Order: sequence, then C-alpha cells, then structure tokens
Amino acid sequence: MYYSSFYSYLYLLVFIGVLSCGQQPAPSATPAASSIIQIPDSNWHSATEQPVSTDLKLFGKIVSANHAQAQVYPLFDGLVTRVGVSLGEEVKKGQLLAVIKTTRFAELVNERMEALNRIRVAEKNLEVSKELLEGKLSTEKEVIIAASELSTAQSALNKVDQTYATLLQKAGGDFNVTAPISGFIVEKNINENMQVSADKIGTLFSIARIDTVWVLANVNETEIDKIRIGMEADVQTLSYPGKVFKGKVDRIYNFLDPDTHSMRIRMSIPNPDLRLKPEMSTTVLVHYQEEKSRVCLPVTALIFDESKYWVLVKNEDSQLHIRQVEIYRQTDDWVYLESGLHPGEQVVKQQQLLLYNQLKNQL
Repeated sequence: MYYSSFYSYLYLLVFIGVLSCGQQPAPSATPAASSIIQIPDSNWHSATEQPVSTDLKLFGKIVSANHAQAQVYPLFDGLVTRVGVSLGEEVKKGQLLAVIKTTRFAELVNERMEALNRIRVAEKNLEVSKELLEGKLSTEKEVIIAASELSTAQSALNKVDQTYATLLQKAGGDFNVTAPISGFIVEKNINENMQVSADKIGTLFSIARIDTVWVLANVNETEIDKIRIGMEADVQTLSYPGKVFKGKVDRIYNFLDPDTHSMRIRMSIPNPDLRLKPEMSTTVLVHYQEEKSRVCLPVTALIFDESKYWVLVKNEDSQLHIRQVEIYRQTDDWVYLESGLHPGEQVVKQQQLLLYNQLKNQL
C-alpha cells in the first residue's frame, strides 16, 4: 500500500514535468517606436527654409523724449521766496512752481515811462520838422530823421509791453514761475532763500511728458553693420520682469563714444500708463535678418545627447529615425540648421524624448 502510493506520486511529478518542458513562453515582439505612441498632428513640424532671423542683445536706459521736454530758466535776478513742487512731481501747464522776489518790475515801469517820454518828444520834433519843411525852413532829410527817432521810441515801448505780456505779470515785486507744459519734474535746481541770476544760473526746472519715452541703447563697434532704421525691438526692464515693451529703431547716431567705442541708437516706446520712468536700465533685443537662408525648426524639436544635436525624422515609409543635425544659429524660439535636414521633411517638435530613447536602444 505504501509503495503503490509512492509510485503514483512519482508518476504524477514526472507527468507534470513533461508538460512543463513542452510549453515554451511566446516571445514578446518589440514594436517600432512609431507604433508605441500615436503622435498627434500638432506634434509634427515641416522643415522650411527661411532667412536667418536673430536677436542682437543690447543694453541701455530710458530717457524722456526731447520734443516732450521744457526747461524753465530765470529771466532776471532775484531771491527765491517759495518753491511749490518737488523732484518727480506731476504738474499741469500753468501751475505755480516758484516765486522770485525781484526789482525787475520796477525797472520795467521806469523803462516804460522813459519810452513814453521819448515818444512824446519825437512826435513833437516830427511835427515841427514838417511845419518847417512846408515853410521852406527845413529839409526833407530832417523830417526823415525825426520820423526815425519816433519809430525807435515806439519800438522801445513795444519791447517793454511785450516783456509784460510774456511774463504775464502785473507791476509788483514778485515773479511767479509757472509750468510751460504738463508733465513731471525731472530736474530741479532751485531752493527757497536762493539768489538766482539770469546770467549765472542755468535751468531752474526741467519738465517732461513721459506718455512716450525714448530708449537709448549702445551698439558695439563690431555690430554696427547689423543695425537698420525700422528694425523691431523688444525692451525689458528690471522693474517689470517678464514684461516686453515693443518698439522700433527710429534713430541711429552715427558717431562712436570715444570711451566705450559704441554707437547709440534710439527707439520710441508708447508709455500710456506711465510705467516706464527716465533713467530705468533696459535690456534690448533688436531683431534682424541676415542675407542668407537656412532650414528652420522650432528649438523644441532638438534633442541634445552625447554632445551632439539630433532630431526625429519621418522617412518615406512613415517610420521614425534619428538624424544628427548641425546648428548654424539658435534663438529663444527657433534654430537654423547648417546641415542634416532638407526643406519639407517632417520632424517631431515636442514630447519626442521617449521615442528617441526607444529608437536609440534598438540600434
């Protein structure tokens, strides 16, 4: 009984072993990379030949536009008794900026009285000269001289009256300095109890509108030949990281700074919200095109591996393969190739790293 059970168990083990040896596992086929993942149409890009477009990186600063500036000068000597504005303050046209106590108005009154007296004398002399000419007691030349003296006296009076009109003041001892335009005080060289002189003191105030500003950037001597009027530019500032202000090159200053050996260019930037301020530092990307063309791809299509650049290309059988490319120039968004690809070829422009690794492992 014991032996029959043992042999029955032994026969069962042998039978199971034979079955196990007869059944081999089916080999797993490695599908092609293109069949592993269905590539959306939006992930493909058709290579095209384009003029090489690149960016020239420059550094500069923001200044107020000259046509939107006004300087206020002292018209005569006096003592500053009041200053009503501060540097950086916004002012309106006609707003009071400062008050200067002066004796100039008293001088103008005396000059006007003198001019009126000279006119009365000249008029009398002219009248007498005409009467003497009628009586043959004078010459026509004397009449002309008298008329000229009257004209000179009238001109002196007009000059005094025009000075009054220009100053927009009534006779008195104080002169109100007012803003000639609306804008911001960008320069201030005046304080209370300060003596000013029309001959020695320069600008009292500088006022600028900044609804449009200029960006002045320096171009290295080796890159001057790349700059042209009308080139588009992107301007960025430290104050607004990520914000790009659009402009165009509208002026080239065709001389070099003797210290930096750089040439200055100018771009006008609309500034309706007044975010850009004079003296802000800027980074400028000037876009320019070379006189040559190259095959162009989105920079996202590149794969960098083993110190070389690669792309995934669809061949005539709609299969993917790896191809090495040589770069001519690269920008933030685009890459221009020196070799490795022809116009019209289809490449994977994004999410291609997994496919690349799978194809590489099959080599």
